[in-house]
Amino acid sequence: MNPIRLALLAEMTSFRTDPGGTGDPEWTWQDWSHAAAAGGCDELETLALEFRWRGVGKRSILYGALMLEAVKAEQRHRWSERLEGRRYLEPMVQLALDVEQNPRLDGLKPLGVDTANGPKLFPGWWCLRLPWLSEGQWNKSGEPRYQLIRQPLDIWVGEAVRKCRRALRDDDC
Repeated sequence: MNPIRLALLAEMTSFRTDPGGTGDPEWTWQDWSHAAAAGGCDELETLALEFRWRGVGKRSILYGALMLEAVKAEQRHRWSERLEGRRYLEPMVQLALDVEQNPRLDGLKPLGVDTANGPKLFPGWWCLRLPWLSEGQWNKSGEPRYQLIRQPLDIWVGEAVRKCRRALRDDDC
């Protein structure tokens, strides 16, 4: 990514990379964005890191890239196009981005959702996007697929962190 463009996108914020404590954060988002440019992060890696770190960013670009990876996984593993009679790729990609934006959702059981008729309880967090799946169906075939669909996000963020850390270490010396 172009370092000048990335620096212009940077906003003042902070994120602790060390265990919780008091004092100033080790690095700011501005430090990380400069390190991403210096470390050679591509745009997707940078967007994934920002989305995980700050919960903001270009969700549509991440959605498109993650959807492409999901289609590849579907073809590679020869999954059916439907789960319990419904298409599941798009809701699982949306769910992955929802969980990325709000990590507290992951593993939440039961899930309470406000509806027009009042609050409704679902068996788990996946019901945010896949309400037709029971807990047994989710555990048997939904979750293994979801984990593979979500995996590229972790890979992109991991690569960005690896490249940024190298540049941040060089700055510290």
